[in-house]
Amino acid sequence: MKETTPAAMPPCFEKWCKRFDDVFTHKAQKREFRHYLGGLLGESERKNLFQMAEDAIGVTYHRLHHFLTEAPWSGLKINERHTLKSQMIGMPEGKDIVEVEVGVPGPTADIKLFRQSQNKFDKSQPFSGDKGFQGGENITTPHKRKPKRELTQQQKDENKALSSNRIFIEHLIRLLKIFRIASQRFRLKLDTYEQIILTVCGLVRLRIGSFILPP
Repeated sequence: MKETTPAAMPPCFEKWCKRFDDVFTHKAQKREFRHYLGGLLGESERKNLFQMAEDAIGVTYHRLHHFLTEAPWSGLKINERHTLKSQMIGMPEGKDIVEVEVGVPGPTADIKLFRQSQNKFDKSQPFSGDKGFQGGENITTPHKRKPKRELTQQQKDENKALSSNRIFIEHLIRLLKIFRIASQRFRLKLDTYEQIILTVCGLVRLRIGSFILPP
């Protein structure tokens, strides 16, 4: 017996699905995305494709299967739409956290986020970062190997030296990620996200001794 029909979903369902329409290149992909999501939200006891198709009107197993296994779309792009990204700037040797950008949309490029933070510093302030920050001004990044070309020994040595210096920052990031609320799925209200991430940064600063509470 058919339990549901995609057209019977509440208006908020279609409004939410439209946020991802530009990820798909064909009308059929958009349709099957709604069918699959509706199946996951439906009342079927078993959330497999066969049961989803059986319990919904206008949905077929073969179309759902093709959408999930063969259709050319990126699940990563969908995940990025409902993720938040934060970026931290630390002092050399990881002695302190001096700037934090909190809660920007997941698809935002690292270099774009860095440029927003960079405006808060003196124009001559030097920085260092990983390959995600290539193309920025006053920032040293690892040399990237070009197609069919190897890095020179000097470039390899420079990359090694930069990596050695970044160990301290990676350690600082590890301390932040110890707080699982900062590294895993955020289950609280989004309007509390910034306050919580800044609190985590404050606790890490307290731990490394760069933040001293008043007596």
